Amino acid sequence: MLRQLKTSSGAAIGKRFGFPTEPRDAQVLTGRWVKFTPPATTDARELLRLAEAELARQAVMQPASVRKVNEAARGPLSTTGIAFPEEVKYGPKKNGAGWLFLVTRPALADGRTAGAPRLVLGERAGKDDVFSRLPIAKSLLTKKAVVVGAGAIGSFSGLELARAGVGEVTFLDFDVVQPGNSLRWPLGRSAWGRGKAAALANFIAENYPWTKACFIPGRLGEATTNAAAIPPDPGNVLAPVFQALRGADVVVDASASEEVQLALSHYCKRFGVPYVVGHATHGVAGGLVARFLPDAEGCFVCLNEHWKDKRIPEPRVDNAGMVIPVGCNAPTFTGGGFDLQEISLEIVRTAVGLLSEGNYDPGGWTVAVLTLKNEDRSRTLPRWEAHPCPPHPKCCGASR
Repeated sequence: MLRQLKTSSGAAIGKRFGFPTEPRDAQVLTGRWVKFTPPATTDARELLRLAEAELARQAVMQPASVRKVNEAARGPLSTTGIAFPEEVKYGPKKNGAGWLFLVTRPALADGRTAGAPRLVLGERAGKDDVFSRLPIAKSLLTKKAVVVGAGAIGSFSGLELARAGVGEVTFLDFDVVQPGNSLRWPLGRSAWGRGKAAALANFIAENYPWTKACFIPGRLGEATTNAAAIPPDPGNVLAPVFQALRGADVVVDASASEEVQLALSHYCKRFGVPYVVGHATHGVAGGLVARFLPDAEGCFVCLNEHWKDKRIPEPRVDNAGMVIPVGCNAPTFTGGGFDLQEISLEIVRTAVGLLSEGNYDPGGWTVAVLTLKNEDRSRTLPRWEAHPCPPHPKCCGASR
């Protein structure tokens, strides 16, 4: 990454470039650069020869400056940058600077070179360059999302939010990645045995540098029965969770736990944060994505009451789609990421719509019910049904 461009006297040219989430221990090398128009060739040796010739030509008039440039480039890798005129926009007079780099290792002790120069083409990675393909990203870069539950649905949702340009994504999960999770989890073998929340946050930090990724390792509602295991002065274990919720612009609940859903929907309404919940049913026969805004008349409890009254259909369930993996003491549903991502993508579309300040349509419904299997368990094309969620008489509508 080209961090800073300077003259031979050390004067900076332009602004220093850097990603918001750069590692602090990143290695920094000093190279040399020269400006000329190279021929249309990918021969690294020829390009390096031409760069050396251009520097030699300049050394006739500025020997001290060129000598200083060449000395500064000595190190574990010798990098020579060539800046050349390049079309950066369509139309006349839209040229800017293009870059290519030649990287060589220094000569060995016996005078032999360590290898041929390698040609590295410059790519544009600035904020405007990266997000030019998704204009709505500009309205997401200052937003914060909290994803509760980093399983098959929450993991994909969080990664897609980062890919879309959401400025900060925080994962809350207690579980670790098992090999069998790879069938429906975005990261493979490299994440086995690691905490799900930490693995996702590290992956985002490495691959989506415009998004700040955080994680809170913990389990909502977990009880401790062993008094000896409680550390002295543990503090309020929910304090970091409440802090994350209060600072969020949207909360995505992919916990698939009714208790967690009830608690999160309550606190999101209390803290004034939009709440988006999504889960799949057994056998991935169907799924749900619902969103509740702080000022909405209906709530998550209203939705459950409407389900009891059959006014809003519940997602289809295939109870045959259950299995207890070897070495596990709890059953889990069967299904792959290729089906579960239907729910993840609708969660992301909903969240982006709520975050984008009107630049992406969030849709006019509250509840979306997904059907992936017919009643006879045969596969059907993904079918979404949209429903409102008015206040229920037993809940928010009791006083009406």
